[in-house]
Amino acid sequence: MSEYNFEKVKQSFDGIFKTTFKIKSSAIPTVQQLELMSEVVEGLNVIKKEGKVFLLPKNMNQGTALAFLCFFMLLGKSARLRRMTEMFDKMRFLLLEKNLYALAGIETSMFSELEVRYPKKINLALGMASFLHFEKFNSNNDKKIKLAKDYPIYGFFRSFLEIDKAKLGFGIPKVLTYENGSTIQTKDLPPKAVQVNCEIEKYYDFSQPKITSKGIEYEPTELVKNSDDLMKKTLNQGQGIDRALAPHGLNIITVQGKKTEEEQKQILLYGTDGVFDAEDKNILLLFGPIKGSSRSVEKVREDYKEDASFLNDLVRATFVCKNVKQLEKFNSLFFREMLKFGALLTSRPKDKLSNPSPVGYGDINAVFKLSNGFSCEIQVSLIEMVIAKSEAHKYYERQRSLETKENLTPAEKAELEYLENKQIGIFDSGRTNSGVETLAQLNRKKNRGKGKRASYNEVAFYDFDGMPAFTRNGKVYYIDYSNTFKEGLMSSRFAYEAMSLTREQFNTLVSEFKDLIKIKK
Repeated sequence: MSEYNFEKVKQSFDGIFKTTFKIKSSAIPTVQQLELMSEVVEGLNVIKKEGKVFLLPKNMNQGTALAFLCFFMLLGKSARLRRMTEMFDKMRFLLLEKNLYALAGIETSMFSELEVRYPKKINLALGMASFLHFEKFNSNNDKKIKLAKDYPIYGFFRSFLEIDKAKLGFGIPKVLTYENGSTIQTKDLPPKAVQVNCEIEKYYDFSQPKITSKGIEYEPTELVKNSDDLMKKTLNQGQGIDRALAPHGLNIITVQGKKTEEEQKQILLYGTDGVFDAEDKNILLLFGPIKGSSRSVEKVREDYKEDASFLNDLVRATFVCKNVKQLEKFNSLFFREMLKFGALLTSRPKDKLSNPSPVGYGDINAVFKLSNGFSCEIQVSLIEMVIAKSEAHKYYERQRSLETKENLTPAEKAELEYLENKQIGIFDSGRTNSGVETLAQLNRKKNRGKGKRASYNEVAFYDFDGMPAFTRNGKVYYIDYSNTFKEGLMSSRFAYEAMSLTREQFNTLVSEFKDLIKIKK
């Protein structure tokens, strides 16, 4: 028999009850309430009470025992759980299969008396408790997950959890381990990072205006400039990420000065010494300028509810890889090495190669908190995608100019559609040359089984800078950080920044987004 810390285990499942099943904290049982309930389960020989300590059957996981008790108590307190109970009662073929839970290496004790027919609600509570444990500790074991999908009851519980999130591929680690030994699943990070210093006045000196070709701009503060320097020191200068990746056969080349995309490709192929890179060692590193004050102020005002803490891309850099194989190797090393330099991944990376933008643009985008607490944005791209982006730029600029008009003529609306289709064609070519699936191929996969091709008026779902969004008939609808529902024509910014989602992933993002803006209120 094993004792367990109730509060510690309760905390690990707390988010599931609150987020997935919309159960208030006050409804989740306390130690005293569980003690009162212990008589209900004692007869089933699942958990016994001894003083103020719960004693568990041998081999039953502590988290599973708590989840069982909580689910048994909460079945009538959540509309979602009530609906799940009703469906479970109707589906008589859904049984607790011993092999499924043995697959997780847990719950052997609950099958000790296989001839006993537990009541349906007990059966449901045991099944959900075991399923949660399986998901928590086996979600990175592709082999086990593949086997689990053969069991109908696994799909039943999973459909109710709605835990699907945007796919993370191309070498992005599923689990990150911190220096203290603690771990976190990358997919469980929030959809949007938050800065510590959250006032726009801390980012720009509004007493020092400058006249530029783009209008009036303001000088970045010392905080931003120092953070830009720290990012550069972390990534290169022979003592950062570039040095850490060298023993793994990767040569990070920092591009000095402005280079065309074709010039970048030549550096990738021949390095700085003119020798052909037959072993695919060369990777480019480009540092972007500090984000301008006018664009920053616009984003804070229009999307972030005047909250500058959501502004994470003031300092940024891009790594450019030669091909998919090299990009996967880089990602598998880079995300882990950043931790060693005190740079923490603070939000779920956006994999737009797997989940492309509406026009097919794709890269890997991640936000890290540097050792001084300031955020930086890192993009990882492929050279053919960079070249495609350059080729599509003239269509993008024309699209932006049309978007500034209030009332478009039918001819201008037709031109907008033409410009979008041109960009899709260019990026599909870039994807093909990069060795990744095109937008058309990915859409066919998404619509497989629907019995029809995707149409213009079909709803498509997206993550737009962490905001849940969908499109239909050329219009975009999304919830911004002020919790305001907005709509408008598909903008050039949306066409490049939005990341495609399935409906299930969209539903998950809505739940995560609501939690995020609640925290900020």
